[in-house]
Amino acid sequence: MSAMYTLSDNKVKHSLQKEITVAVINESKFAQFIGMGNNALIKTQKEDGLSGTATMKFRGLIRNGGVSGDEDFDTNEGSLTYLAQTVGLESSGNSVKSGKSIKILSQVHFENFREDAKDGLTESETDKMDRRIYARMTDGATNIVACGNHSDLVTSNIAAGDVLTVADVEEAARRAREGKLADGTLAPRLRPIKTIISKDAHGIEVKREIFVMFVGSRSAYNLKQDPAWSAKQEAAADLGMGSFIFSSQLGVIDDVVLVQHSTNSAEYAGIYTSADTGIDGQDFSSFAGAASLQTEINLFCGANAMLMPMDTGYNYYEDKYDMDRKVKVAVDRLYGLAKTHYMGKAGTDEVNSIYHDKDYGVIAVVAAES
Repeated sequence: MSAMYTLSDNKVKHSLQKEITVAVINESKFAQFIGMGNNALIKTQKEDGLSGTATMKFRGLIRNGGVSGDEDFDTNEGSLTYLAQTVGLESSGNSVKSGKSIKILSQVHFENFREDAKDGLTESETDKMDRRIYARMTDGATNIVACGNHSDLVTSNIAAGDVLTVADVEEAARRAREGKLADGTLAPRLRPIKTIISKDAHGIEVKREIFVMFVGSRSAYNLKQDPAWSAKQEAAADLGMGSFIFSSQLGVIDDVVLVQHSTNSAEYAGIYTSADTGIDGQDFSSFAGAASLQTEINLFCGANAMLMPMDTGYNYYEDKYDMDRKVKVAVDRLYGLAKTHYMGKAGTDEVNSIYHDKDYGVIAVVAAES
């Protein structure tokens, strides 16, 4: 006998699609950092998904042209340059079925299963997206702060005890603002993700350019043991930055807001270690310290550190099987996700931009776990 229930109509499916689309982003650890503006840490834009790719543009610096004295604008003009990055759109989705453990014998049974399936798939898609963000943000880092070894270009000299300290965060901030690598090589300066006006203890307004650093569990603990930590928090409070700017905020060091995220585990997405493999198969063993010492790979970020074009939202599917006694529910959508790596057109002035073909927007701050 066929099960006595009916699947959702199109109106209900459309409502579920909207709920899932909103919930996946809102429940992400990066929800407050995803946006369409140029100052968003993870920049997104809407795509129809038909071409399979999205092109995201970036305006370069004007460093040519200009007049002085009696020179003519017509013969001394500058030029706007635009670099771009093409990001592939990938299908992301999952499905669950009622199986042997859940019998769908009535409309109530079906609706209960549908609600559990919707919530479970939403959680699954959020976790998958967060793991992918952490992995792709970490992979291929070229600007690396090796804690306790700031002149090193790699992490192989990190020893036990080279844990995250205030000095390491200061070093990352210096490189971000000066546009430098460990050996002094020029690199793109990171752009702040937020500019705020605060008042210091004397009521004087001060402009602050804010960066963000995602810190794993062990590094967060170690950082708070640094004797310089308390003084930095007092200084931030004196500058009018004593209240939280972002949720999960650990503290502030020199206008760098430290946001604590868990360290990656089988249960929860988080900051990767050198012993981990990324969700797409990335190998992070190159971040290990001396004698393969396990390290934690914290992430210092500026604006547009990641690009994430997305289609209009999740699709939601339901289907009966096994003579209508069981149900499968599935969701999927298209979105792209890439670490920012802008390129100029070959044969143009764009390739002379400091941003051309550079790992832009992320500094890996690699620390021993203890």
